[in-house]
Amino acid sequence: RRNAESIRRNEEAILRQTKALEQIRDHYFPKRTFWSQLCGAFLKAVGAVTVAAGILEAADWYLNTRQTNTMAEQCAGVAERLFTKENDAAGALKFLEKAVELDSGTLEYRIQLECVKALAAIGDLFDLGRPLTADERRRVDGILTEAVFLQEAKPDDAMPHVLASQAYGLRGEKEAARNELNRALALEPGNARVQISACSLNYDAGDIATARRHLAEAERLDPESPLVLYWKSFL
Repeated sequence: RRNAESIRRNEEAILRQTKALEQIRDHYFPKRTFWSQLCGAFLKAVGAVTVAAGILEAADWYLNTRQTNTMAEQCAGVAERLFTKENDAAGALKFLEKAVELDSGTLEYRIQLECVKALAAIGDLFDLGRPLTADERRRVDGILTEAVFLQEAKPDDAMPHVLASQAYGLRGEKEAARNELNRALALEPGNARVQISACSLNYDAGDIATARRHLAEAERLDPESPLVLYWKSFL
């Protein structure tokens, strides 16, 4: 009898524990009714559509960005040809401004734009044929500061050094002008415009033989360059 009574009490305790566990289960993990299953399926479908829409939006953004970047790259390419092949700084600036407008995040287009703008300004000052005024000298000083910034922004580009060389030339600092041009030649000896700059600098220094040597190299690199044709007319 004692064993039977003990077993009965244990069974009642087990039943109470089981019932309590079932209540806990039903509270935290309610049975999935038809409506709960339908709602769950609906939420999953909405989530899938949202993910798909996000993917499509991202793809559309990528394609539009790629197309815009390609157009910017083409504008920069046209600008490069206008400046180097036709010596058309004004036309090059228009295309570079468009490239920056289309892709403002690419630093190279901004550097190219500022460099062409400064080189065009320097060219205008060289063409004056007279000593610079105080305001013009301050303008040259600003261009030289810009050239130093461009050198730091793109250290492997020769054109900022050409720009600095020309600015020093306008300031009458011949040694500094030659040093900058030598740096440009070391960076890009295969750049016809750099060779023409060396031709000009040596011509101004009275070294005609060296000027002709640089002109011959520029002609070999770009025989149709307007600058080459210009210098060939009197060298």
